[in-house]
Amino acid sequence: MSGRITPTPARMLLETSDEYKHQTKSTPFRLHRLYMIALVILTLLLTIGQVVTQWRLNAIQKKIQVIRHASLQRHQSQQLFSKTLQLRNATTDSEFVGYRTELKRIFRNFESSHQQSNEGQIYDQAVWATNSEQLNRLYKNVKPYYDTLSRSARTLGSFQTPDQTRTTVGNLAFRQLLSSQKPFLEKMDLVVRQYNSEIREQLTLLQWVELAFYTL
Repeated sequence: MSGRITPTPARMLLETSDEYKHQTKSTPFRLHRLYMIALVILTLLLTIGQVVTQWRLNAIQKKIQVIRHASLQRHQSQQLFSKTLQLRNATTDSEFVGYRTELKRIFRNFESSHQQSNEGQIYDQAVWATNSEQLNRLYKNVKPYYDTLSRSARTLGSFQTPDQTRTTVGNLAFRQLLSSQKPFLEKMDLVVRQYNSEIREQLTLLQWVELAFYTL
């Protein structure tokens, strides 16, 4: 006979009972640990969702500011045309100088708005937004009419007397400004519509991202 001890039924029952008690005690701890892991993962997902949402909102807000500068050019170009009319119709030198000063101020604002929206930047607010390829193509279509408007306004703003605005050069500059204004406005309207379309797409995407994170 060997020294091996054969467990009795009573002993086997006792060992099984002890093992069951051990598993029963460890089950709540295991569940608690799984619950804490799930809670941490959920918190991380929500945090990531909030960061992504805030990042996209900041990008949208920047683009809205760029849109404002693009939209402003409609009003500014109309101001340019109105001021050149007043400049040509000035009856005194002092009146002419006042109109010319206003024309130059309006033109500087117009030029600045166009340059910033074209680049997707707002200089005084350190705002930078990348224009899409479609927007860049639309801005290329605007460029010939913007260049004509710009050149005509510069020419008219360089005259020193009312009579100079009605010379051959002055008349040509005024006609070019007049003929380029309508197509410029039409092309810029397409730019603004494209901006608005992209903003709507980004807002829709943002809503889906938020929904996905909170569903998880």
